[in-house]
Amino acid sequence: MSEALPASVSAWILGVQTGASGAQVQTLFDPDVVFEIAGRKLQGRDAVLARLSGMAEGLREAEWQVLPTHDGHTAKIRGSIPGRTIPSRGGPMSAVDMLFVLNAAGKISRVSPRPHHLEPADLQPPLGVGEVAPDFSLPDVTGAFTSLRVGSAAITLVIFTCNQCPWALGWHDRLQAVIRDYGDRGMRALQVNSNDPGVSANDALEMSRRRVDNGEFSSVYLIDVGQRVARRWGARHTPEVFVLNAVGRVAYHGAPDADSQNEALSAEWVREALDALLAAREVPRAQTDPVGCTIKWTLCRCMPRIELLYWNGCMSHRAARRLLDEALAESGVGRAEVEELLIVTVEDAVREGFVGSPTIRIDGRDVFPSDDAPALTCRVYRRRDGRPSPLPDRERLLECIRSAFTSRPGRFDPASKA
Repeated sequence: MSEALPASVSAWILGVQTGASGAQVQTLFDPDVVFEIAGRKLQGRDAVLARLSGMAEGLREAEWQVLPTHDGHTAKIRGSIPGRTIPSRGGPMSAVDMLFVLNAAGKISRVSPRPHHLEPADLQPPLGVGEVAPDFSLPDVTGAFTSLRVGSAAITLVIFTCNQCPWALGWHDRLQAVIRDYGDRGMRALQVNSNDPGVSANDALEMSRRRVDNGEFSSVYLIDVGQRVARRWGARHTPEVFVLNAVGRVAYHGAPDADSQNEALSAEWVREALDALLAAREVPRAQTDPVGCTIKWTLCRCMPRIELLYWNGCMSHRAARRLLDEALAESGVGRAEVEELLIVTVEDAVREGFVGSPTIRIDGRDVFPSDDAPALTCRVYRRRDGRPSPLPDRERLLECIRSAFTSRPGRFDPASKA
């Protein structure tokens, strides 16, 4: 690999592998070198070397692959550790790409890392413009629940944010100003923290409550326990903004504005979208790239995730919940936590692969797979003797639960098709 790379980049890799100090590698860098990640920049050799040294410890055992570039003044490499994740400030990574730009003397003048953070297997693609946002009901910092689809707001602003991310904090005051400025013009705002406090201690409930008590939020601050809302909405960053129109369809998705460090921008992309909706005009810039820290995911579950999906038009929902609770108790698991997910629209049904009510999923997979098309309808199951039933077969449900709780998280053997 070293023959395919500029000498300065090869020497930097060797320094990472051997634990060389900043003083030993500083001659590889231009004095005015720039470090850039997700739009934020550091400049100057000392500052950049200090930032890189914080990354180097986790990369010491990495294997490096040369990636193609378009000219002789850049070099791009990918580091990964076979069979292991790479620790980082933003959470564990499967790999990291490093782009180096060289000056005329062959010294490194710019470094741009691009992390590949691990994500939950059931994390959905981000909601697209025009899609109906899935409903939710989440607790605020006092435990009181707030639902997405309540009232008759002309516009709903949903912001995924957190307590520590520099991008979230950089845009925070601008977004609170937006909430204040548009709150009496028919806009409702919900701010959501989806970070796992076990991964990010600053996102513990007490820290969130303290910020609310200090008056730092201009709207309700909700806690996405279990990260179900972020997974269903496809949110990946803090902050990440969704603007919904009066019927709950996404009208804008992305960043607040072009630069978290430039207060003069005033979250102009969000304001632009809100002004367009209030004037019954098309949003001129409906999609931008969200920029910020990655959501701190719960990547290792000690217990499988159990979900009961239902539609209000079906009467067997409560009976299905009783059957599921009884099966969990009989399997020896006890009263495990069950997430109930209300399917409201056809779009919800398509997104969730919901073929009828009730549907039981374990780690995102239907316990009784079906080839039926997604629909808002009651589901018909077949018992072992072939008779139709509004509820799944108890013994087959028990088999799936026992399999899920005795195998690795995320792995279980679904029953044959209902």
